[in-house]
Amino acid sequence: PLNYIIRDTEIPNPGAVYVTENETLVQNASLVGPNFDKDNSRVYGILKQLILEGPAWSFIIPQIDRAAHGRLTWLALRAHYEGESFMTKQKEEAYAALDAVHYKGEKATFTFEHFTNIMTKAYNDLQRFGEPVLETKKVRDLLSKITDPKLDAAKQTIWITVGYKV
Repeated sequence: PLNYIIRDTEIPNPGAVYVTENETLVQNASLVGPNFDKDNSRVYGILKQLILEGPAWSFIIPQIDRAAHGRLTWLALRAHYEGESFMTKQKEEAYAALDAVHYKGEKATFTFEHFTNIMTKAYNDLQRFGEPVLETKKVRDLLSKITDPKLDAAKQTIWITVGYKV
C-alpha cells in the first residue's frame, strides 16, 4: 500500500500501539530509500493526475512538480484544504446554503430530495470542519424551511410527536 507516503507523522512514535498490522506497517515504514523514492513518485503521479486540470493544481509549487514528490504534494494540498481560511470559507458556504434553501413544493428542477441533499451536505460540511449541529436543530431547520402547504399536516405531526420534539 502507498498510504504510508501520506501519513500524518514523518517520524514514527516508538511507543505507539497500533490496532492492526497494516497500521503498524504504515506508521513505521521508512520515508527514505529506494522503495520510498519509487512509491513517492507513484503517489505523485496519482495525485497529479487527479488535480492537474482543477484548482488544486495551483497549490503545487514548481519545485514539488520538478521533483515529482508525492509526499510534499500531499502536504501542500492538506496545508491549503485543511487550513483555517479554507475551513472558514467552507463553513460560511454551508451556512449560506442553509439560509438560502427552502422547499415550496415539488418542481421539475427542484425536488424534495434536492432540498434534503443540500441541507445534508451543509450539515456534513459543518461537522467535518468542526461545527457540528444538534439533531434537534436540524429537525427545526428542516421544518421551518418547508413552506409547501401540502406538507403542513406532516410538519404538525412531527412538531407534536414525542420522538421528534424539538
